[in-house]
Amino acid sequence: MYGTKTEESEVDVQSILFLPRLMDLVGAVDEPRDVTLSLFLTGNTGYEGGERIEHGKLPNRTWARRLGRGDLVGALDGWRGETEGGKGREGTVCYVCGPQKMTDEVVEFLGRQGGMEPGRVLCEKWW
Repeated sequence: MYGTKTEESEVDVQSILFLPRLMDLVGAVDEPRDVTLSLFLTGNTGYEGGERIEHGKLPNRTWARRLGRGDLVGALDGWRGETEGGKGREGTVCYVCGPQKMTDEVVEFLGRQGGMEPGRVLCEKWW
């Protein structure tokens, strides 16, 4: 999951820091079914708030909104809903990076989810 702010009404993949690299990494996976890249764009995207963005050059899971708690739970469960009540998350590791307020909230939320342990929710803060 990757969230970023853009001020461009026509979103350019190359102008979003790390996005081309992330897309390359996802594209290199042997089993594409096992990896999902979800992009959340805020700012002047040219799309209405919350709308899924259909754009040939962006990941197929791109939205014009902030990521939310439901998105985090969906990512923990692999978007296929294969876990129930946190079962099946034993091997899940989360890496959170970003501004302090956001990372604090996301780390705390993920650490409280069924099947997760705080030691598997890693964080890097921007100071």
